[in-house]
Order: sequence, then structure tokens, then C-alpha cells
Amino acid sequence: MFKVVIFFACICVMGKKWTVIAVICNKFLHNYITDHLVSSCVSK
Repeated sequence: MFKVVIFFACICVMGKKWTVIAVICNKFLHNYITDHLVSSCVSK
């Protein structure tokens, strides 16, 4: 799963040239990080 995050991070960097891709990628990463933090807090 960590490799997938790095993969999307690379797309984000490349996506700076294409605003739409960057926005979608940022939303994906934001949702992933938020869900991860929420699930971590809930599990504790």
C-alpha cells in the first residue's frame, strides 16, 4: 500500500503540469490520509 502512495505522489509531482490531475490527486491523498488518521484514532 505504501508503494501505491509513493506512486500517486509521483503522479502529483508530474500532475503539476496538468491542474486537473493535480487536483484529483490531492483530493485522493487528502482522503487517504484523513481516512488513515481517523481509523487510527478510532482503533485506539
